[in-house]
Amino acid sequence: MRRVLNGMVFAGAAGVLVALSGCASIEDVERAQASADRAQMTADRAMTSADRAQMAANNAQAAADRATQVANAAQASANQAVASINQSRSEVVALNQQVESMRPRVGMRD
Repeated sequence: MRRVLNGMVFAGAAGVLVALSGCASIEDVERAQASADRAQMTADRAMTSADRAQMAANNAQAAADRATQVANAAQASANQAVASINQSRSEVVALNQQVESMRPRVGMRD
């Protein structure tokens, strides 16, 4: 009987130890919570950095869009200037032809 009783006590103690070995201590839970809090703070900082980067990218895109508009306007002005130059050249050629047609020819008799 004593052996049976000792066996039951031993088995009960072993069962309690097995049951308690799966439980976390208060310190373990506090460390896990602190680690989770640090991870959350890091994630929040990363999100803030990402938001700032997105704002910078948006500003850069807006500046690039404005630069494209200015470049397009400059190209249009340059195209108009080239067209005006070509028109002036055509007019100069036409005037030169008129002047040449009015000059007396050398060696021609009246």
